[in-house]
Amino acid sequence: MTTIRRESMFREDKTTQMAARFLWLNNNRMSYNYLLKLLYLADRKMLTRRGHPITYDRWIATDQGPALAATLDLIKNRIPSQCWAKYIKTDQNDVVLCDHPGGENLSQAENKILAEVFEEFGLRKRLDLADLLPELPEWEDPKGNLVEIPYQRVMRAAGFTDTNSAQHFRETDATPAAPPFFPWHRLCSVNGE
Repeated sequence: MTTIRRESMFREDKTTQMAARFLWLNNNRMSYNYLLKLLYLADRKMLTRRGHPITYDRWIATDQGPALAATLDLIKNRIPSQCWAKYIKTDQNDVVLCDHPGGENLSQAENKILAEVFEEFGLRKRLDLADLLPELPEWEDPKGNLVEIPYQRVMRAAGFTDTNSAQHFRETDATPAAPPFFPWHRLCSVNGE
């Protein structure tokens, strides 16, 4: 079985651009729990479709369903940020897009997946999505803890065997980056910033 080391591979730049797109499509603001769920669904879809996630974040099971660990730490200002803090601010339980980071680091395939995820889940009521995610086969009730969700468990849940998932992991996405899809302008201010 192939094991992917994610700690050193986390793509804060792509994660920031993904979050910015979802926020922009939702009038620049949403609950951070809802954003985490959209990001997880996009990462999961990319993994099962193309053999690798977008963010390379560590996936965790929380009591509310799957989430992205480093992204949650960025939202809660628990780790230093090279990119996220320049564009996205936390305002109590919401995240707010304050400036757009562009989209040049996201491939056409990644942009397509973001569009699909937002079309399917972006306009749902928050509670509908919260109910859906714990039903995903890779999620196991962490009983108040944070428990890692390995990529291999997601691949098995999507119908891949360990053998064909190893092949899937070796494939690369050669799709070129798409042009930026957002206008560059100041979008908001949070707490007078």
